[in-house]
Amino acid sequence: MQQKHASKAILAVAYILSALLVISILILVVVYFSMRGKTSTDKQVTGPDYAVSRKIIWDKEAIPPADAFLSDNAKHMVKSASYAVMPQKVLGDQTVAILMQMEDGTMRTENAVLSIREPVVRLELGDTAATPQSLLGDEYAGAAFSKPIEDFTQVGSYPIEVVTGTEKYPFTLIVQDTTAPVVELRSPAQFAVGQQVTPEDFVVKCTDAQAVTYKFNIPPVTEKEGTFTASILATDASGNSHTYEAVYTVGDASAVSTAATSSADPAGSTTRTTQTTAADTGTGKAPVLSGVPAEMKTVVGRPVNYLRGVTAKDERGIEVKVTASEPAGFNIDISGDYTITFTAADAAGRTASQTATLKVYGGLKEVDSFSEDDALRMGDVIIQELIPDDRLPEVKKARRIYRYVQDHMIYAENRDIKPWHEAAVVSVYKESGDCRNYFALAKLLLTCAGFENVDATRVLRKAGESHHYWNIVVIDGKWYHYDTTPRKGRSDLFMLTDAQLDAYNDSQSDKPYNRDKSLYPATAP
Repeated sequence: MQQKHASKAILAVAYILSALLVISILILVVVYFSMRGKTSTDKQVTGPDYAVSRKIIWDKEAIPPADAFLSDNAKHMVKSASYAVMPQKVLGDQTVAILMQMEDGTMRTENAVLSIREPVVRLELGDTAATPQSLLGDEYAGAAFSKPIEDFTQVGSYPIEVVTGTEKYPFTLIVQDTTAPVVELRSPAQFAVGQQVTPEDFVVKCTDAQAVTYKFNIPPVTEKEGTFTASILATDASGNSHTYEAVYTVGDASAVSTAATSSADPAGSTTRTTQTTAADTGTGKAPVLSGVPAEMKTVVGRPVNYLRGVTAKDERGIEVKVTASEPAGFNIDISGDYTITFTAADAAGRTASQTATLKVYGGLKEVDSFSEDDALRMGDVIIQELIPDDRLPEVKKARRIYRYVQDHMIYAENRDIKPWHEAAVVSVYKESGDCRNYFALAKLLLTCAGFENVDATRVLRKAGESHHYWNIVVIDGKWYHYDTTPRKGRSDLFMLTDAQLDAYNDSQSDKPYNRDKSLYPATAP
């Protein structure tokens, strides 16, 4: 009997100990997740990134301290920073975890990439304005090359040193030519029936750092009169090539201009002249230029498309090519007023010129004086580089613009609701801002790329709520919501239908996409 009571006592103690163990485990779990709430790797969309995404150093440079990864917008909020694990000194990319003690006492972890590269600097042939800063990054502002960069006039590899202060870093300079020839063609070229034609007969001018050769992909046919299209492949000495479509007319020999011989300078720039018969001279009136602005505006470092809206026609009403030239000593990185010259030439060689003033400002102080055209001229240049091939499908064009905006912007509260084109200029120059700036930069680039788009804004439910802006855009003939502003838990809001946006909006406590649907076009189903 005593043994039976003893067994029951032991069993009761076991139950009690098991219960205590379960309770302890539950307490530890609660504490663990509570601490995780204070040390988060989630990216806060409503504030700046705390660490830059990538830091580049060169082999033989010391590993940078952890606080070198802190973004400028976050330094004042971070008391100290350290590596979770010390990076290795090996070539290539490695992910590093930055531990940050915040000024408010909480801890934060954010990942970044440390990129250790071979000491190689690549120079595009002919880029005589290149500096260590432009080729290696802002860390080398004020540095210099040990040899003048203009001395390197041939493709190849050369030893060079980067001099910064009292330090000299040995590098290998690789001079390369990766740029395809830029060719200006006669538009349209004119030939006589039966005339033998070479690719060079179409070329007015070619710009390239090396000699250029031409061949027909689709040769011209001159057996009968009419207007036709040929295809010309221009290739430079490094193998860079570009195909150009050449429009030409075939007609009576007495009314057709004949080409003079062409000559190429050592850099590969080909210049052609034309001689015309009396039948082509008309009354001798020069072309008429239209759309030349009296003034254009930009900020330092941001080139613009001078030719936006500028056209010219000859005396017969046929559109002719317009070129824009910058003055000697022009430097987009130096503020000041510059005279830009617009020139139009007709088939008979008659020319007309007009000038405009380009104001290059040193900052954003005068941004409220910028016009929509000023902003669009800036956007044109970005689109020309971002989408060089206009044959790209619309979805891919729209996605490239979306990624460009997100890759080039850092979220920062702004609260300054400027007109869209001024907000876009701020975005291009500062590469930071809030949803108004993200929306404005997207609108600028979508417009320059030819996308029809409208502005969308949040309807506020109560005082104190913040505005939100996004785009609605036509892609492949259908309307879609298009919000480049990253949001917590979802950074991609690309090509959403009304139903998809509403479902996401319903899941958010702040209801950022509440809107008056009667004001906007219905999206794809």
